[in-house]
Amino acid sequence: MPNLVQNGAKLRAGLHLQRLNRRQRKKLRLGEFQELGFEITGVCPEPLPEDAADRFLDGLFEFVEARRLCAGGGFGAGSESRFSMFVCAIGRGSATEEDRQAIEAWLKSQPCIRNVCAGPLRDAWHA
Repeated sequence: MPNLVQNGAKLRAGLHLQRLNRRQRKKLRLGEFQELGFEITGVCPEPLPEDAADRFLDGLFEFVEARRLCAGGGFGAGSESRFSMFVCAIGRGSATEEDRQAIEAWLKSQPCIRNVCAGPLRDAWHA
């Protein structure tokens, strides 16, 4: 039964999209104007001193911005700090699979982060 419900929701969403004109789809970032981003997570097994965490985040954001992307997120609290962020394009546009792989590789190269996992590209506005 769940498949029927999911398929019905997709059908209703498709019918809704057909009723929107190009200007509306652009304003709502739907259809051909959909923008994609991805979530990336990791774990910092040992708490980082504040200055080390700042250097790490500065380097990460510099790398992300050089790819014309932006990111939001950071470290959680606790003895094993979890790192989580969502990455998408600056302005209109989408993050790409190449962006996802590059940021994942950069994070894996950092000695202070373990268990890096980049999620799939998904809708950055309506997911």
